[in-house]
Amino acid sequence: MNQFLETFSLKPGEKIGSLGCGGGIWEIGLGVLIGNLDVVLMDINPKLLNPEEVQAALTYWEKHYAKVNTSTFSILINTPQRIPLADQTLDKLLISNAFHEFSDPEAMLREIARIMKTGGSVFVEEQMARFAGEIHEGCGKPLFTAPELKQRFEKAGFIFRQAMPASEIAQLVTFQRL
Repeated sequence: MNQFLETFSLKPGEKIGSLGCGGGIWEIGLGVLIGNLDVVLMDINPKLLNPEEVQAALTYWEKHYAKVNTSTFSILINTPQRIPLADQTLDKLLISNAFHEFSDPEAMLREIARIMKTGGSVFVEEQMARFAGEIHEGCGKPLFTAPELKQRFEKAGFIFRQAMPASEIAQLVTFQRL
């Protein structure tokens, strides 16, 4: 994720979310590196996202960067249809290799639109389908083509801003909340 720091343009004082973050290791690393961020870690699996995992990641990144953490980290266990945050809470949202796993993408997009501040940015790092119906090798769920992903976000009230390669098979796509 560090290769995207310039694109994310994270600034101290911002409230950042990460949806489908697992244990939140990368997001915690960004929080320690940038400092003074309010980071909301969200996943549906409390076995992956829990205080012990967050503390282990904090310890690792503080040692790695040789600095004391000044960001705050909140754990939210959400459901596939509901994110327990108030309207217009987040400045930025990261979704890394998780969008294709949402059991109800339209419900999640409605929730994402609800929790994002007007003008807020959503960064989706996702393996893109090379053809319609392609399946993710790791989880067995269908992938989205780049046009499908763009269309779904635009239908939910977002503007496409940019797409850039994240790897040989994935893209980082940026959307902005209207």
